[in-house]
Amino acid sequence: MNDTKHAYTVQEAADALGLSRSTVQKLLHTTDPVDFLPSALMGSKRLIRPAHIEAWLDRHMED
Repeated sequence: MNDTKHAYTVQEAADALGLSRSTVQKLLHTTDPVDFLPSALMGSKRLIRPAHIEAWLDRHMED
């Protein structure tokens, strides 16, 4: 995910993670700290930083 983008839309994050848009939506609103994916609402768009996607992946990668 070495990209110059500063933020991803929910759909772009879903594509990057190989998950459905609805699954990413659930991750944005879960209260489980392991599954939670932080985001910011900018106008009508919810944006996710690449660093948060990477951190989520790190928490879910199998060793």
